[in-house]
Amino acid sequence: MISRLKNKLRDFIRNAASFHKKDIINTFDRLSLQPNCKGTTTESYVDGELIVSLTSYGDRINNVHIAIESILQQTLKPNRIILWLSKEEFCGKHIPIRLTEMTHRGLEIRYCDNYLSYKKIIPTLTEFPEATIITLDDDLIYPRDLL
Repeated sequence: MISRLKNKLRDFIRNAASFHKKDIINTFDRLSLQPNCKGTTTESYVDGELIVSLTSYGDRINNVHIAIESILQQTLKPNRIILWLSKEEFCGKHIPIRLTEMTHRGLEIRYCDNYLSYKKIIPTLTEFPEATIITLDDDLIYPRDLL
């Protein structure tokens, strides 16, 4: 009995390892339920604005749209979704079209000094000191009810 379970587990792991990042991305893109939904609101839930802030870097810029899409589709919409990018790395350079298209749905792409992972909090605190800020990572798909 235990050896059969071990074999099943081994087969499961082997099959799971065969998934490629590209397959997961394509699946997520197909499953997006509301690809044209507005991801922000003017409604007020707290004193001041509710802001979702995140950053990205390097090659992750090509996949950050997945995390942002899951933020845009939240059941409780923030007032702002800000993607902070390093001036040194991205200013004047090509930004993927998927990201620029998301600006029509509420994404703000802003540039700041390179504070590494602190880019998602320091500039937001500086520009919006009264806001409620939620920082998120650029490499996760968030459940629709996270906010």
